[in-house]
Amino acid sequence: MAETVVSGANVNVTGVGGVPGATFILLTTTNVATPPGLWTPSLTNQFDQFGVIDLTNLVNRSEPQRFFRLQTP
Repeated sequence: MAETVVSGANVNVTGVGGVPGATFILLTTTNVATPPGLWTPSLTNQFDQFGVIDLTNLVNRSEPQRFFRLQTP
């Protein structure tokens, strides 16, 4: 389960339920209908020892919307 929250100039993505220490890729797009293989990789990282992620990035206020997807191997 993941949650995305915009606060000020930041977007915070949190999630639980990953495999501890497993690698994930955060993918992003401005059009949710974009085929999955065309989403842009934004970040590659690992779940913490509890299977949790907590990421913060800047928000581009000129975009009307942005979507995120977690990909695990």
